[in-house]
Amino acid sequence: QKPFNSQFMSLGLSQQTLIRTVIVIALGYLWYRNQNQDINMAQDPVETKIEYPSQESYKYADDVKKVLFDSQQIENKVKELGERISKDYYGKQLILVGLMRGAYHFLSDISRHLTIPHEIDIIGLTTYDGDHSTNKINLYHGLASDVKNKHILVIEDLVDTSFTLKWLLNDYFKNTITGYQSVKVACLLDKFEAKKVDNYEEMVKPLIKYVGFQVENVFVVGYGMDYNQHYRSLPFIGILKPEIYKSDWNDVVTKMHNVDTKKEQSKDEE
Repeated sequence: QKPFNSQFMSLGLSQQTLIRTVIVIALGYLWYRNQNQDINMAQDPVETKIEYPSQESYKYADDVKKVLFDSQQIENKVKELGERISKDYYGKQLILVGLMRGAYHFLSDISRHLTIPHEIDIIGLTTYDGDHSTNKINLYHGLASDVKNKHILVIEDLVDTSFTLKWLLNDYFKNTITGYQSVKVACLLDKFEAKKVDNYEEMVKPLIKYVGFQVENVFVVGYGMDYNQHYRSLPFIGILKPEIYKSDWNDVVTKMHNVDTKKEQSKDEE
């Protein structure tokens, strides 16, 4: 049997040209396919679904009367808001300003859903004492970023009476922070039944551009929202049992850290 080279050279010129053309086309196609596979892999990474522990496995869950929004509902809503914000602020210099500590989950997640360039900063303030608002602003961390010619989007976890937002939008951002192009608010929850501050309709509501969920006037915890600095870590949002904030808090904390030996034993057996 003749070697391939000998067979090839014995062919006519036109046949050799045809074979060379077919080989070049085949190699070009393989190169093109590999290049597009690399591009598609870079543009369309495989999505990994993040799964949290079951709701009942959280110790805090014992104190939750009812789950209002589970982790998947929250994720879907934050993704939806992220798409809207990315579209509205396309081509603009955007800075997200999270209100600590309640908005830290929301701030982190909304940032990951934005497809446009943006900066992140925080403002730390408190108005709550346990289960009620003190109507006193304690600013413990001011804005550190240069906001000149930038668009500010305040990331808020919960709009209740709007006392905090009224001060922030009509005092702090008017008298202390200057030079920005605009300031708006994105809130995850809005207590539509809560009694709002005076002049809410004129001074606050027009600046709330994005709202995730409307909720009744109930005490909510989870996804960053707390009672006495607890329950923030829950990946869902639920209603806190009234007996929790009506009881002696030291007794509640002690109960939190008590180990249910029967429950732990059943886990070990599983």
